[in-house]
Amino acid sequence: MLLSLVSCTKPITDDEARAILEELIPKAEIINDIVWGVGLDIEPGQDEALNTVTAAQYRTVAKNSPYQSTEELKAAIAEVYSDAFIANTIEYACFTGADDALENTEAQMYPRYADGNDGVLVVDITNKGFELTTKIDPASAKVVSAKRGKQNIEVKATVGGEETTLIIVLVQQESGWRLDTPTY
Repeated sequence: MLLSLVSCTKPITDDEARAILEELIPKAEIINDIVWGVGLDIEPGQDEALNTVTAAQYRTVAKNSPYQSTEELKAAIAEVYSDAFIANTIEYACFTGADDALENTEAQMYPRYADGNDGVLVVDITNKGFELTTKIDPASAKVVSAKRGKQNIEVKATVGGEETTLIIVLVQQESGWRLDTPTY
């Protein structure tokens, strides 16, 4: 596997960057949709109506979801994004929310996902997510700068229907190369 052959002591090539992004970007699109987009489906038969608009309202995630606990979802996210990106961005939005959000109805940010009382993954149905429009072309990857274990990769992308270029940061972790910037 290419990811295990790449050394963190030298810059990667454009071809290696393309191969890494061709593996990570499709996974990132799925994770982005779960974290910031439409989210995971709820189990049929649950009330989808909002009881209030001032607090989170959790429903059990569908049994056919690929993730049935926060642990499983966190593991999938860790296959795509760097530890630092998860800690600084995803953890707050997805799993912790604002300090004391679950105990304080005044809080503005509730975690999108939690493990319910029965240990089954639940999702806040008041968090409708965003329409994600970014499409990244991994085949266009070009390494623009590199430091030990960190690579800045320029890619062509379409964002909101407009063609542009983005810089994607890859970092090498013990588990392989991971995205260290948003791709949504």
